[in-house]
Amino acid sequence: MNLKKAVGNSKSAVTLDIRDVRILHNYFLPYLSKLNFLSKKFKDFSDLKTICRVVYNGGHKDKTIRELLVKLSQSMNDFRLSNYKGKIPKQVLSMDELSILENTLPMSEHLLDGRVRDIATDNIDHNNESSVYLIAMPDKDLIAKSLREASEIVGVHYSTLSQKLSASGTAEVNSHLISRIGTFGVTK
Repeated sequence: MNLKKAVGNSKSAVTLDIRDVRILHNYFLPYLSKLNFLSKKFKDFSDLKTICRVVYNGGHKDKTIRELLVKLSQSMNDFRLSNYKGKIPKQVLSMDELSILENTLPMSEHLLDGRVRDIATDNIDHNNESSVYLIAMPDKDLIAKSLREASEIVGVHYSTLSQKLSASGTAEVNSHLISRIGTFGVTK
């Protein structure tokens, strides 16, 4: 969160910068969807929901869809104003282009244990995981933030632990029960 000081006749403002599409898609946008927008900001909000849904589902991996997402983003906020005179040309999506975005099929599947699976290749996208690892020990339980940290705690190589966890998300290693737990709720 950042505080922006007032300049001239303007008022100070607080900005909230959310960069994780899972937080936007699973928590922030559903919360805002319960509110009524009394201005044309509703149109920007609808466009933002479309962008977040497509990115959350991996549609941005397709070049054509990515170009449409950029075009849609350049029709929002100040671009939507009738008096817009910025350096970036204002874009307007046709109904066909908007329909393509609305009907984009998912290219990623969010698994309950926090992993993301590429639907086309069936591979796990390790750069997009959001899991923690619960390690049940005889005297206490620990939470590890990463697979590497969990493997160091139980005393095995992380690739060994990854293989043991791949089937069910739970494995017993050196008298420790390790479970992969998703940190974000999965919504469809």
